[in-house]
Amino acid sequence: MLGSGVVGVWASISRRQDGILMQMDRGGNPTINPFINPGGEKNLFNSRQPADDVANYLEPWSKILENAGGYSAEEARAAALQVLPDILHYDRTRPAAYPNGRVPTDDVYSVRFAWLSNGKVPRSGLKPHDDLLARFPYLGPPNPQRTSTRMRDDSPLFRSPEVCLSRDRRLGRFFGWLWDSSPEADY
Repeated sequence: MLGSGVVGVWASISRRQDGILMQMDRGGNPTINPFINPGGEKNLFNSRQPADDVANYLEPWSKILENAGGYSAEEARAAALQVLPDILHYDRTRPAAYPNGRVPTDDVYSVRFAWLSNGKVPRSGLKPHDDLLARFPYLGPPNPQRTSTRMRDDSPLFRSPEVCLSRDRRLGRFFGWLWDSSPEADY
């Protein structure tokens, strides 16, 4: 049905406005639009087609990757072309795991942070859910609601204030660099 070789997929969401279907959102690679496009560009990106992505985004995204991750110009261009055009590639001869397709247990946020920062923000080590179902909806039941919003000291999510502050400073600098042309800016 899909033929042989690599398949590229993307999806869009449209709504009818004044009798015309208007594309409101689109996506192929997870977390691309919210992570790399500055706020004012998100809706424009969503309204366009992947066929035009290289022409529209290669240059600005390469500059963002140079500033954010410290990529050289050539490395930034190669990194941008990993996700341009914004379609998700899947090679049926290889196991599915992002960036070759995607499965519900893929930690795509860690992959995206590492990509944007050229490895400066390492993978977080988040573990996938272990309660997946064999049939739709695939995701297990929601986590039970906590009786307290306060994190316990023995919680695996507990981190000292020093660790959180250090991480937040690194991420703040990183995200500040995304849209600021001067990496020396102190955020």
